[in-house]
Amino acid sequence: MKKIVLMILLMYSGMAFSEEVKIKLQCNIEIKDYLNESPPKTARHSEVFDVEVDGNAKTIMPATSEYFNGVSTLPVEGLVSFRDESKDDKFNISTVRKEKNSLISTQIRIDRDTGRIYYTNKVTLNLNNLVQRGVGDCTKMNPSKNLF
Repeated sequence: MKKIVLMILLMYSGMAFSEEVKIKLQCNIEIKDYLNESPPKTARHSEVFDVEVDGNAKTIMPATSEYFNGVSTLPVEGLVSFRDESKDDKFNISTVRKEKNSLISTQIRIDRDTGRIYYTNKVTLNLNNLVQRGVGDCTKMNPSKNLF
C-alpha cells in the first residue's frame, strides 16, 4: 500500500514540475529569398514570436505577420512530420507540411543564451523552389519571465 501511495505522489509531483513557459520575443531578422536560380533578394523584417512550452508540446508562432511560418510539435492540418531538437540552451523545431500542391519545410532555431534566431523556410511547388533563410536577434518582451 505504501508503494502505491508513493507512486501516486511521485506521478503528481512530476506533473507539477513540468513547467509551462510562455515568452514573447521581438525579433529583427534579415531574410534572403531565393527563387530557383535567381539572385537572392534581401530584406529586414521585425516580428513578434510567441514561444510556448507545455511539457513536450512546443510552439513558435509569429504573432502579427503572415510573412513567417510557425512551427509546432502539436498536430495541425497538413502536418507531414516534425522534429524537435530543443535543449536547455536552444529552441529548435522543424516541420514539414503539405498545403494543396506544395510542400512547406520550416525550421526555427533560437539560442536561449544570446537571443539569436535562425529561420529557414522552403516551399516546393512542382519544379519551383522558394527558399527563405534568415538570421537575427530577439529580445524578450516580457522580462518578468526567468527563462528565455
